[in-house]
Amino acid sequence: MSYQINNTDKLFVAVDYSHQSIEGVGGIRPYDELDSRGVLGFDLFDVIYPLWKGEGADFYPYTGRVDEEVHDSKIIELKVSYQGLTKSGWDVAVNAYYGNSRKDQEYSNDVSIWLNPIFDPQVFPSPALDPLTYLKVLFNNNVDFIQNYQDARLDFIGLMQEKYGVGLQDIIDTLYNQGKNVPFWGDDEIRFYQIALDQDVRSNQFNLDMSGGRGFSVFNADHFILFGLLYTVSEIENNSNQRYSKDLFEKGADRVLTATNSDDLYVGWALQRYAMHPWYFPFHPNSTNGISLPTEISELAGIEQGRNFDLDGSFPYRNAISKTTLTGFYLQDQIAINENWKLLVSAGFYQFDREYEETTINSLLTLVGERKYISSNSTASDNFFAPLIGVTYLPNEALSLYANYGLQYDLLNGLSVNQIPLDPEETKTYEAGVKWWPTEDYSASLAVFQMTKNNWLLTDGDNVGYQVQEGEFQSTGAEFSLVGFVTPYIKTALNYTKTKTKSLKNPAGGLDDAFLRQSQVGVPSDSGSLWVQAHTKPFGTHGWSFGLGISHMGRRHFNQQFVESKLSKYTLIDAALAYLHEDFRVALNFDNISDEKWVVGSNMTPLNTGSPRYLSEGPGIRYRITTELYY
Repeated sequence: MSYQINNTDKLFVAVDYSHQSIEGVGGIRPYDELDSRGVLGFDLFDVIYPLWKGEGADFYPYTGRVDEEVHDSKIIELKVSYQGLTKSGWDVAVNAYYGNSRKDQEYSNDVSIWLNPIFDPQVFPSPALDPLTYLKVLFNNNVDFIQNYQDARLDFIGLMQEKYGVGLQDIIDTLYNQGKNVPFWGDDEIRFYQIALDQDVRSNQFNLDMSGGRGFSVFNADHFILFGLLYTVSEIENNSNQRYSKDLFEKGADRVLTATNSDDLYVGWALQRYAMHPWYFPFHPNSTNGISLPTEISELAGIEQGRNFDLDGSFPYRNAISKTTLTGFYLQDQIAINENWKLLVSAGFYQFDREYEETTINSLLTLVGERKYISSNSTASDNFFAPLIGVTYLPNEALSLYANYGLQYDLLNGLSVNQIPLDPEETKTYEAGVKWWPTEDYSASLAVFQMTKNNWLLTDGDNVGYQVQEGEFQSTGAEFSLVGFVTPYIKTALNYTKTKTKSLKNPAGGLDDAFLRQSQVGVPSDSGSLWVQAHTKPFGTHGWSFGLGISHMGRRHFNQQFVESKLSKYTLIDAALAYLHEDFRVALNFDNISDEKWVVGSNMTPLNTGSPRYLSEGPGIRYRITTELYY
């Protein structure tokens, strides 16, 4: 709602509420050459796994059930804006924002599919060891178990390189696909080790932006000075719980408490371990929402083979509370040196304060059926300076050439594995371009740009639940656009962007394109759109209009941890019919009229237990009615 207080003052208030629920779609795994035509009816990805020779659907089967994963989110926002003019001639603006959101999720993740090293930390256990003897070696004591796990992880990588000649870039594939000689199962079938999680994320954000501007002249140059204050507070509470089989865990705990010999003790520990970190098959065609024990473990414990244990309990997995505060001051001066030259100089001074409280479970100890929580508190404060300078040359009224440079910081919320708050992401931008108005109703522009990002987030290769800031990447591209009325009755909007990205920094030093390929995050190599609108009245002031548009998105790479995947390119066709009156406007929009199947985005990190896998599919044919009322 907008209210015009007087000729110079205006107040605007808006309340937005959205609620989105998704079931099943989040369960699709965006890996391998998954034939998804039977699921969503279109090809999603071209994925490369160099060492996997089998069918993708065999590696990550999909059941088609609609209740595999649940994602529910609610967002409410309040925006208040004021614009006015003081008696002294200052333009004043005040913008306030408050947002509250809550997201609830249930999902399953692959903690790891390193079958032997995690569950049984001997790379290739001797077949001469019977299951009980092997358990005794495995559970000699918790310290030895954890050390064996760490040693086996390094030994396994060395074995793959030295004995089998597997290069480092392919080891992840080997880890995913080695399923032979799995202890306790008695067969060579590939199985997936997963945990089931539920997550509740709540956030609140308050933002206040106040600015004032005024024009004046100094030394025959016209200035427009703008200054402002910025204050933002954001609070986030993230609670994650791990589901497990309480029934099976208690069976193991009772066996440990009542053990009269070491054999019962080792078997009890094994039951506890499998209950907390189960072999869980939510995506297998014959699966149930529970777990089953390996053949040999069932025999040792006297439990019926194939018995299903429900995930009937949960315990805290990760709880984190964060509060971030941004306080800043900015100053901008637009200078008209003469009729042909204009200069823009701007600078911002900001302070970024962060407070974190985090409690996480020690995942290594849960492998042996124990729980131990690690708590930490961290604070950090950063001060940074963000300058911007631009120059414009106007040889005549119809042509403008410009160049600018800017340094900005994007605030990142999170902790590294060492519980140190993440630094702001730094972006340095250079841009140059030309704008041309062949008529007052039509314009064309061409721009070239280069963006360099430091402190880029990458998945931590040693601690996959965290991220590290080791990347430095550069994107170079060009953008072209044509906008306006080509005739008084026909309006068009055309734009096209081409982008190329390369790596500038590798943690080991030097340039490394392979390093970049591991961590691309979905920037398309090309994109563009064309919109044509016909009006019954000149320049769309009144009457009817009909529009037709085409938008194109090129392939996007989502590559992490040596898993190379590409989201398919797509082209959408939209249409709109509208009527404009002096008191109102009403429009009927037809989105994606060709019913194209397309993907908005995806979480590709296979080993990150802190967030679910997800696949966001774009809507099919959609009809929307929009209205505006003027009074």
